[in-house]
Amino acid sequence: MNAKIVLNFNGFREADRLMDFIMALLQEYTPVDTGELLSSLYRRHNVIGFSAPYAVYVHEQIDNLHKPPTRAKFLEDAAVMAAAVGDFKGRIGISYEPLEIYIDSTRGAMIYTGRG
Repeated sequence: MNAKIVLNFNGFREADRLMDFIMALLQEYTPVDTGELLSSLYRRHNVIGFSAPYAVYVHEQIDNLHKPPTRAKFLEDAAVMAAAVGDFKGRIGISYEPLEIYIDSTRGAMIYTGRG
């Protein structure tokens, strides 16, 4: 299972700026043990993701201790931070199987953190 963020925007510049910001946050927030998870981080066109098969497990294990600023819920936290920056008036949806974050800049802000 791959963990990835899928970003959908009407404006290329806005999408690119937010993707850059999310990538920077993921460099800080992604837990590092062996470095394999962080090295599996990728960005292709409008997709940011992790190719490590255990990325969802690491994301959801909130009981594990991480050395700050790394953390569980690293993708979710990056999405929330991205939505809070500047004048972003979009919508972010999070799916966990596979782990994905959808961003739509054309609608009102919404963070979806449930399963289903």
